[in-house]
Amino acid sequence: MRVAVVGCQDVVAVRPFQLETVDVSASPDPLSAALAWMRSDLADPVSLARGRCSGRR
Repeated sequence: MRVAVVGCQDVVAVRPFQLETVDVSASPDPLSAALAWMRSDLADPVSLARGRCSGRR
């Protein structure tokens, strides 16, 4: 298990995570597709109890 020191006293476990990548290069307008995906992702609620940074995972 990996740990990280937060501040001077707290030691917390570091959970492994996987960074999601989305390929929008085949879209007719990749910039608009990327922005639409990001807006959609930001609209999803995040569960802090699950410890993940995105509601999609």
